[in-house]
Amino acid sequence: MYPLAWTAHRAAATNPLAFRAVCMRGRANHDAPHRTCGCGWYALKAAAQVLPWIHLRQRMGALPSLRRIAIGRVALWGRVIEHAEGYRAEFAYPACLYVPSRALIRPLGERYGVEVYPLHLLRPALIAAG
Repeated sequence: MYPLAWTAHRAAATNPLAFRAVCMRGRANHDAPHRTCGCGWYALKAAAQVLPWIHLRQRMGALPSLRRIAIGRVALWGRVIEHAEGYRAEFAYPACLYVPSRALIRPLGERYGVEVYPLHLLRPALIAAG
């Protein structure tokens, strides 16, 4: 949802807080996620929620074109707040990514040390995941 990039996996060895969420609303007086704010790393609970979530956010104008985003599974840890449809977490890191350009597959796979797939394989993966 936001124009952010995770720190490369290898950087965690020198900075254990590299994957920590920060409040994008400039509220430096609390750690993310905070119950009274929308800050934190976001994740949906179920694979079946992904495509409806994407389409709704695009209709609202809250999400860029699919040609400009990466979608994937994430590992969450630290302080995690559960919501009806998902979670907000203090720490997150991608477990796998789906990207719009084949040219991104190798560089992102090497940078993050995870499997990276072309975006057109997302729908079959979501169906298989149930």
